[in-house]
This record gives sequence, C-alpha cells and structure tokens, in this order.
Amino acid sequence: MARQQRDRGGAARKSLATRMFLATRMFLATRKSLATRKSLAAPTALAACEDGAAILEFVLVLPIMLALLGGAFELGRILLVDAALEAGVRGGARYLARVPDPSCTPGCSPGAAHAVRLARERIIENTRLAPANLRVQPLADAGPGHVGLRAEADVSVELLGWAGLAPTIRLSATHRESHVVE
Repeated sequence: MARQQRDRGGAARKSLATRMFLATRMFLATRKSLATRKSLAAPTALAACEDGAAILEFVLVLPIMLALLGGAFELGRILLVDAALEAGVRGGARYLARVPDPSCTPGCSPGAAHAVRLARERIIENTRLAPANLRVQPLADAGPGHVGLRAEADVSVELLGWAGLAPTIRLSATHRESHVVE
C-alpha cells in the first residue's frame, strides 16, 4: 500500500512535470503563431490604423487654406486701394472744378497742380502705396464745361508670393465734375 501511494505520488509528480512541459511547449507554439499572425496582418493593421490621419489631412489641407486666406487678404487690400483711388480722385476733381484755370496742356496751372497733388497725397495716405506706383493726371478730354482727374495705381499681390502667385494689378479711377467758377 505504501508503494502504491508512492507510485501515485510519483505518477502525480510525473504528470505535473509533463503538464509543465506541455504548457511551456504550448506557450512557445502560441507565441510563435502569434508572431507569424502579426507579421502577416501588419499591412492590413497599418491600413486600418487611424492614429495619424488627422495630422496627415491637416498637412494636405494647410497649403490650400493658407492660399485661400492670403487671397482673401489680398482681395480686401485691392478693394481698399480701389476705394481710396475713387475717393482721392473725387476730392481732387472737386477741387479742380473750383479752380479758375484747370488746364494742363503745356504745363499745369498752379490750381490744377495743387488738385493733382491733393489727390495724390490723399491716395498715398490711405493706401500706403509707393509714390512710384501711383500716377495722377488731369483729364484732357473731360468735355466742354467739365474737368476731371484720372489715377492709376500698380498694386502688387505680395502675400501670395510664397506660392509663386505674385502678379501686379493695375487699378484706375476717373472722376469728372462740372467746372464751377466762383
């Protein structure tokens, strides 16, 4: 009987050792198959991964958004310059309408030269354009009983220069007034 108990204990020990061996073997086999499965599933797992999708979309959309934003700023600036041209020419033409001698055929009279200078200063003050990019002159063919001024400005689109889009736009404004001598 003692021998049977010993055998049972020995059998129990063998079965424990056998069980540990089988568990270790199964663990290693499972680990190996998991590694194989992971390496085979890596391309599909990478395709299904969305960790950097937001950054990638942001990087793709950022240049387009910057170009649109820069275009909106430049459009606003061009509209500002156009409105300032209109206002400056209108003010200069109103002054010119009250000058006794508004002619500028051989050379401008003092009153006409002052009207041109007034319009030019007002436009430069409101737009901060370079004086070389602005031309103001009296209209030679304003019609009988009328006087007028014409202004032209070359506006460069500077904010879009990084994208290779830096055109120069020529804006012009003309205003005619009835000649009124007081």
